[in-house]
Amino acid sequence: MRTGIGVATESAATSPAENPFEKDPLPKAPRGKKATAQRARSKRPAFTREDYWKFLDAAQDQEMQDFIKIAAHTGCRISEIMHFRLADVAHDRFTVEDAKSESGWREIPIHNEITSVVERLAAKSTDGFLFTDQNPNKYGQRTARMGKRFVRLIKKVGSYKTGVGAHSFRRALATMMQENGVEEPKAAAIIGHEIGTMTYGVYADSLSFAEKDTIIQGISYRRT
Repeated sequence: MRTGIGVATESAATSPAENPFEKDPLPKAPRGKKATAQRARSKRPAFTREDYWKFLDAAQDQEMQDFIKIAAHTGCRISEIMHFRLADVAHDRFTVEDAKSESGWREIPIHNEITSVVERLAAKSTDGFLFTDQNPNKYGQRTARMGKRFVRLIKKVGSYKTGVGAHSFRRALATMMQENGVEEPKAAAIIGHEIGTMTYGVYADSLSFAEKDTIIQGISYRRT
């Protein structure tokens, strides 16, 4: 039951295994424009911890800093973040229920380092969305403004390879899970990627929220 915003429990990461993005976990797609775009997205570079702090330091307002922190600690797509309703946010988790595929329907623990951010955003919302007053377009999409602002921030921070964008925080989170020894199906269950075999699919579905929380709380962007 959703009970409002609060603090998630802290714990350690799980046992070592292969990089969840060493190979593309998505099933093979037919050739064509859609397949080409999918392959391009799967090869987008990951942001580093250094990038994370560069963006935070360069952001000139609280809203952008909040977006960066949530993107980096959840691995959610910008379309998911900007469409989070307060009903999708409990005291310890985000619930994604409008994703691109069945694997994208998931619960993501709220990292201890962003609990206060989520609480503040929820408290000041005036329209039932976590990120309030985003002026949706005629199709009801609320992502355009933040997406354009983040692109400008990337250009401001420095020179990055083609394909870098908010999506690169997903790969950053995946990389850190790999560094912590998180197994591929577990990483995919948190980020919302499909696993191309029934065995892995069943395994990912059986991942408990407590296990997810242990994995998420094991992620850190602390400066070294």
